[in-house]
Amino acid sequence: MCVRSCVPAEASYKPLQARDLVLDPVQHLVKLGGKDVKLYPKEFSLLELFMRNPQRVFSGDELLNKVWPTDGEASIETVRTTMLRLRQKIDLDDELPFIKTIRGVGYRFEP
Repeated sequence: MCVRSCVPAEASYKPLQARDLVLDPVQHLVKLGGKDVKLYPKEFSLLELFMRNPQRVFSGDELLNKVWPTDGEASIETVRTTMLRLRQKIDLDDELPFIKTIRGVGYRFEP
């Protein structure tokens, strides 16, 4: 007998999607055009943050504080390097990239 609900929480869960990019935080998977994309944990965290906040501009400092909050060794250069790796994996279409640099301000995800 079910006390609250007979449906598991995951049953109503939907992965994040933008165009042909799908991120599933529960299974920790990313697919682009139906193909698996292998991301390092910080790349995954960045992408998830962007996909949960489309069109929002994040400064490098904000990303550093949100994705590397306890890593005293991380720097703005760490953010730039991780962004470069993430872009190389998901921004295969130069005409319509997912991540745009807003000069002098930060980065924005465009679904």
